[in-house]
Amino acid sequence: MNLQLRLYFKRGIKIFLRTLLVLLITGMAYFFYQPGVRIFNTNVDNPFYARVANLEPWLYLVVCLIVFFLFLFLFLFFLSYYFDLKRKREAKLVLIHENFFSERLSEYLLCAKYENLEERKAFVRTIAPFTRKTFQIEVLFNTYTFIQETLAINLSHKFIILLKDLRLYNRQKSFLYSSRIYKRIIGMKMLSYLRIADFNKRILYYTHSPNYALRTEAFAALVRLMDNTDQRLSFIGEHHSLSLLEINVVVNAVLKNFKTDIDYKSLLTATQVCKKIVGAQLIKHRKLNEYSHLLFEGQNIGTRNLLLRQSVWDSFLELSEESEFVDVILERFDAEAEEVKILILEKLSEAENPRFLEFLGDIVERQPLLVKVEALKTLFNSDIVRFITFKGSTDIELKKAFNEVSDININ
Repeated sequence: MNLQLRLYFKRGIKIFLRTLLVLLITGMAYFFYQPGVRIFNTNVDNPFYARVANLEPWLYLVVCLIVFFLFLFLFLFFLSYYFDLKRKREAKLVLIHENFFSERLSEYLLCAKYENLEERKAFVRTIAPFTRKTFQIEVLFNTYTFIQETLAINLSHKFIILLKDLRLYNRQKSFLYSSRIYKRIIGMKMLSYLRIADFNKRILYYTHSPNYALRTEAFAALVRLMDNTDQRLSFIGEHHSLSLLEINVVVNAVLKNFKTDIDYKSLLTATQVCKKIVGAQLIKHRKLNEYSHLLFEGQNIGTRNLLLRQSVWDSFLELSEESEFVDVILERFDAEAEEVKILILEKLSEAENPRFLEFLGDIVERQPLLVKVEALKTLFNSDIVRFITFKGSTDIELKKAFNEVSDININ
């Protein structure tokens, strides 16, 4: 609550200062059009009154606007120059600190010698001078999250000890409530990798954000914070339809954190398309053949959602043996969209099942051009004799597809 109050206080200060600036500009415009004003029994003369006294109000307003925009231009010019120099300097400092923290943190997190209290205190003394400024803390946090993302082991315990020794333990929490999006993302990453679940409600709130990057990281953070009792990824697709990138972020977060107690059946049979896709991706990557029969059940059969159809087929073909998927392909292939047909044929470009190859020979003439190309590629790889039979075809598109495959594979 204190962090939220601090955030609201900062916003209030910003609104107050902006209002004060507008009032100041308006007051100055009024003052310079008067011979003087009386403030607290003191007369303040206007030294420019003689120059503007004979101007019409509209002309005086034009002069004020010209002066205002001239000052604004000069102010923004010098401000831009200042920030350009500042950014270049900070970029150099960030690079120096990244190299420093990468080396020192890797050593601290992976070496057993820092379990010794004296060694740890010595390490803290060497690193503390470089954690006093906000940008240094940001680099420290980013370096830790990068190391933790790269390694498949939980390093949170040692880093929490380091944060407490450096008196930075509460900083990632303040980042979570920052007005800056990138700081909120850093805060969520830190809390999730440190397994601090006290702020899950706030992170869940960010899953509703219209900001794409913030929302995506919120999904990933919630997955990382799941424990073994969280069987359902209940937050997926409840308020926003997830993009393919967001779905991949969720799936990768699950896979990296070895979540094994997920209710895959609930995901695959959920009403939200996003959950179905996540479920299909997870059972594919974890080779869970026992759930493959759910891929074509219920609403999954009749859905026209292209991404879901592609995910279902991708997982099914990955999990099934060649002898198992041929019957399903023969039954469903013609009803699928062109993009799905291309996916199926690309996955089976090396298939040698006689029934499947015979099926391709039978249906290739009535398919769209791109599907013809993929079908002929498979026949070229696995049944060259059948492929040659299409050489003299009178179908214009089939002839184009045949020449395309021949040129690529023969030349």
